Amino acid sequence: MKEDKPTLLLVDDERLHINVLNNMLKDSYEIKVALNGRQAIDRAISFPQPDLILLDVQMPELDGFEVLSLLQKDTRTREIPVIFVTAMDSEGDETKGFKLGAVDYITKPYSPAIVNARIKIHLKLLRQKCELQEMHQQVLALSFTDELTGIANRRRFNEFLEQEWTRSSRVESSLGLLMIDIDYFKLYNDHYGHNGGDKCLKKIAETLIIQVIRSPDLLARYGGEEFVCVLPGAELDELHKIGQSILDAIRNLAIPHEKSDIADIVTLSIGGTVIKPNLNKGDSEDLIKMADALLYESKQKGRNRMTIRDV
Repeated sequence: MKEDKPTLLLVDDERLHINVLNNMLKDSYEIKVALNGRQAIDRAISFPQPDLILLDVQMPELDGFEVLSLLQKDTRTREIPVIFVTAMDSEGDETKGFKLGAVDYITKPYSPAIVNARIKIHLKLLRQKCELQEMHQQVLALSFTDELTGIANRRRFNEFLEQEWTRSSRVESSLGLLMIDIDYFKLYNDHYGHNGGDKCLKKIAETLIIQVIRSPDLLARYGGEEFVCVLPGAELDELHKIGQSILDAIRNLAIPHEKSDIADIVTLSIGGTVIKPNLNKGDSEDLIKMADALLYESKQKGRNRMTIRDV
């Protein structure tokens, strides 16, 4: 919902009624006008979309009930609150309107105090709803984000990998995975302290993000000093290129590591592979096990290297 003047859409086939409402509301709201049902639908979709619609029930061609029904079926307009405006005072019409999704009724002739009060109430409710939705999105985003590094966490990785496994199986495309481990990170932590370890993890995460530039890919912290990268549609040569760029970028950071057994700077070991998922044969855990085995192979061969192949 907009922070400046809210926008109202006034829908009525009688210009006199439109003018009365417009004069009543124009100082507090931006006003859009529709003189029939078709115009109402078009103007509810067009920018700027209204924050609230005042909709006359009795109109030729499409009446208010039909217009509301169409607005409710369209994802672009179904969340816009609609107040019916009518000269009728029928409980049956009110019930029908509420069942279709109207939030309130205003009867003619208009009482300025009632019209303004009803509009303010429903705009306030809309604002609160938007704030709750925004809070929900923020909480959801936090639940998928690693607190220390700001990249995706293990939970997000698991969900994304499962989604991509299913999608790749359906479209018969490849799915790549890189597992990345900081060499001798426990020794780094013991020597430089946990604050130093946290700074190192953050710096590496920032650098990995720059290297993982394909839009469909996901970089995540797998846990501790391990990171993972899911690469939908990738082939082995692409994994090699990305893996090499990651190794080089971390070496170029030249983060001192006095306790490393292989270098005087922080280095990585990487394992990676590509698979063509098949829902009838195995699952995403198989890909993790394959990449993890190749990561272990890199460590066994001396670390500070990558082992990437089709298994």
